[in-house]
Amino acid sequence: MTSLRAPNVLGRSLLLEEGDLVLTDGEDGRDFTFVSGRDNLSQGLRVMIGTAFGTDVFNVNYGLDMAAILTTAQTKQAVKDLIRLNLVKSISQDDRITMISEVVFDDDPRYYELMPGEDPNENEIIRRNTRKWQVIVVIQAVIEGEVALRLEGTGLNT
Repeated sequence: MTSLRAPNVLGRSLLLEEGDLVLTDGEDGRDFTFVSGRDNLSQGLRVMIGTAFGTDVFNVNYGLDMAAILTTAQTKQAVKDLIRLNLVKSISQDDRITMISEVVFDDDPRYYELMPGEDPNENEIIRRNTRKWQVIVVIQAVIEGEVALRLEGTGLNT
């Protein structure tokens, strides 16, 4: 059995990899792997934006409303604006977030200032071939200060 540790302001949860719980070998056999702190915040926000808005029976205001964004014909800029607004709306519901400073898409030069290891040409190919969008959301988190979180999804046609 995993020993309990001191609480962390950003929380503690079960570790997920590609939506599955992670098990590790321990002294008493297999056990769940935990995540805490910044990693827990990041995982929680990724789960939130990966959840369709209104599908959580315990909180119908939880998730990202991609259906509202992608069900009507919009210009590329309008879709990006709707994604940005929905990200801000969803992420701001998390009590661990005190402020959202920026939401920057990967076709903006600022994205590569925040993620210097990313390749703009490779991201352009990904956008064209898979309709995948990527953003960096810069947030202020309780205690931790500024955190840059990379998020992605599908449905942005460029």
